[in-house]
Amino acid sequence: MAPDLRSASRADLVTEGIEALRVLFTERHATYHGKYRRFEDVESFPKPIQSPLPIYSGGNVESSIRRAGELCEGWLPAKLGPAAIAAGRARVAEYARRAGRDPSTIATALQSVACLGETTERAHARFTASAFDLFRRSLERTMTKGVTREDYLAANLIGTPDHVCEKVAAFERAGLDHFCATLFVANTVSELLEQMRVFARYVLSAFPDRRPSA
Repeated sequence: MAPDLRSASRADLVTEGIEALRVLFTERHATYHGKYRRFEDVESFPKPIQSPLPIYSGGNVESSIRRAGELCEGWLPAKLGPAAIAAGRARVAEYARRAGRDPSTIATALQSVACLGETTERAHARFTASAFDLFRRSLERTMTKGVTREDYLAANLIGTPDHVCEKVAAFERAGLDHFCATLFVANTVSELLEQMRVFARYVLSAFPDRRPSA
């Protein structure tokens, strides 16, 4: 790490990174002079086909929400329930309006955990027996601080297929535009493939109008 980055906040680094990428993606010969990121007459090629290339602000904290509203095309929180999604969307819209942006142009996506079972109890047991629950517990002092196991199970796509469909519908009512990076819980490749098949058969098929176009 460069000496002038030792005291930099991650939020400032991310913001400057987004600004620098915008210049690189849109200008033939790009120059950017930030506090921490600096370059002169740099060419990045090929350019993205999409203009602007959608950049999502990932994270649940206020600084991530602010970046989504002020700079990005979307907000990508992780493992939140519908009520928190609705509240976060409102904050994104507030920051967007303050920055002179149209909130309707900013999408909301979600990283969620999917674990399906024939009964709710079996789905919960499958999750608890998985390596993913070890990962969840490793974050109890950081990312998931204050989030109980019960809250975590309720917020994510964990349960029977019918229950998960109800959760997806609740997210839709909360204003969620799409799911990104859905994490399927499994300890083996065969379990992973089976979880994906069940999800496609029962959950995706229940929302035919929400599938992305080819």
